[in-house]
Amino acid sequence: MKIKIFTIIILFAICKFVVAQDKVQDNQLALLYYSKGEFAKAAEIYESLFSQSHSQIHFDYVIDCFKKLSQYSKAEIITKQQISLYPKNYYYQLVLYTLYDEQNKTKESQDLLSKQIKKALRTKFDCVEFADACIQTKQLDIVQQFLDQAVKKYPDYVPLYKKQIALYSTLLQYEKLSNAIINLLEDNPLELEFVKQQLQGLLIDQSQSKLQEILLERIYAKIDENPGNIEYNELLLWLYIQEKAFKKAFVIARSLDIRLQSFGEQVQNVGQIAFSNDEYAVATECFTFVVQQGADKPYYMAAVKMMLETAYASLFTGTIPEKQAIESIEKEYIQVLHDIGEHHNTTDVIRNLAHIQGMYLNKSTEAIQRLTNALQIPGISYVERGLCSMELADMYLFSNDIWSANLLYAKIALDYKNNDIGHKARFKQAQIAYYNSQFEYAQALLDILKASTTKLIANDAFELSQLISENSIMDTSTKALEYFSKADLYLFQNNSTNAFIYLDSITIVFPGHSLEDDVLMRKALASQKTKDTTSMIEYLLQITQRFSYDVYADNAHFMLAEYYDFTAKDSEKAQLHYKTIVTEYPSSYYSIPARKRYREIHKL
Repeated sequence: MKIKIFTIIILFAICKFVVAQDKVQDNQLALLYYSKGEFAKAAEIYESLFSQSHSQIHFDYVIDCFKKLSQYSKAEIITKQQISLYPKNYYYQLVLYTLYDEQNKTKESQDLLSKQIKKALRTKFDCVEFADACIQTKQLDIVQQFLDQAVKKYPDYVPLYKKQIALYSTLLQYEKLSNAIINLLEDNPLELEFVKQQLQGLLIDQSQSKLQEILLERIYAKIDENPGNIEYNELLLWLYIQEKAFKKAFVIARSLDIRLQSFGEQVQNVGQIAFSNDEYAVATECFTFVVQQGADKPYYMAAVKMMLETAYASLFTGTIPEKQAIESIEKEYIQVLHDIGEHHNTTDVIRNLAHIQGMYLNKSTEAIQRLTNALQIPGISYVERGLCSMELADMYLFSNDIWSANLLYAKIALDYKNNDIGHKARFKQAQIAYYNSQFEYAQALLDILKASTTKLIANDAFELSQLISENSIMDTSTKALEYFSKADLYLFQNNSTNAFIYLDSITIVFPGHSLEDDVLMRKALASQKTKDTTSMIEYLLQITQRFSYDVYADNAHFMLAEYYDFTAKDSEKAQLHYKTIVTEYPSSYYSIPARKRYREIHKL
């Protein structure tokens, strides 16, 4: 008896499996016919599948097939059957409306539509469902008119405003979108984040400046009507930040901070964003305002630090500034530390001061002592300890105490082995091995780093690994690479004189060596750093002319383009180099920014 029952169960399961397989095959066959335009064959199978499932997907396919075959009567019959099964589903009602409309059955279509709109307007929930059904059936004119009615009837129901905003965003109807946003925020200030999310995607596209213009006009009009509305001001601030109009954003943020008595919170945020966009003048203005709120205010310390960081960043923009300017910023750092003290909350300031003194003012002994003291400060954070240790190791390397540097990098790599600080320390160990001409050991360290670190460090590891492999494994003599690694060490130590001696030696002793384009790029970068513009251009042009096929060619063109664009203000030459990148190096990392800037110049 048990065997018989078991057999029946097995047979039943097999039958179900076979039926399921048949349905899968029927679906695939129907889709094949549909994609090939054989709608009669597809309709026959889909109609059979629909009669079993009554699913919307089978319904949509069979209706579409009948429409393409102009068999509207069959489509109507099936739609009415579906409506009888799902009388509350507006989707099927609107499909029937569409069928009437496409056959020019004006009375039937309008009667049906009027009836459904009247029904939907009975409750706010039905309004949302009807609007969704309109969008699904692509009745966009109807849904716009309907939502206007629905919002008037249910002015406090937020989902209806959201439907309007989402719809107008999709249709790029900026006038209506702006009005819907204003209407939503007027009584629903908490929906500001929703509005930002809807606008974010649109404002990324620079071609949508018309939207920004209309929105700003509407917002300013509303602010004039109701100056006390915070949300309009916050949206205005957000729009200016999206536009990267940081000066205007600062003005709005300042007024918000004063009104809200938020001690500079809004301005501090604008300053941070301006700083990250290299807008140092506005950032400084922002942080100065926050500092002026007083040392007892919550954002004072952060603003003081950012003022220093901004001053540092604006001074060291790829070139070594005049000594007088460096000494001036050193004094600012020392004064700040005198005012706010050296403690666990200011170790980042101490670290940056040490960097300036050691790397640019020939005060490596003082810098090393300053960092050593910082590491003894009670309460120093785990991350800041690692960063200070890295700076100290860099300082040892800079002052040519390679042994101490290597020992400290090894300790950091061990103590921070599972984060970026440790990975960077391991990379520095590989660099020291490279500087010491221990190429095999350096390669072994780099192989590990390429596979297990963050993208930035992995890329650096890959570049150094490639340099070593191309000029040691493939070259029987490593002498040229030894010269090159010594030059790299001197460049790190800001000793371009000794670096150029080694770089020139490669050109003289090993003419035509594969490192020749690398030599030119190192010279170009060193010349850029020391503001020797004439030499920089000469080296970069040599790369573009003699090594147009090699790895640095696109980089050289981009450096030249940026020089002519932003420093020499020669838009004609800048355009030439941007265009070369776009047309001759389309897969280059620089192709996207080059194309963007080329178009911007071309419009001027």
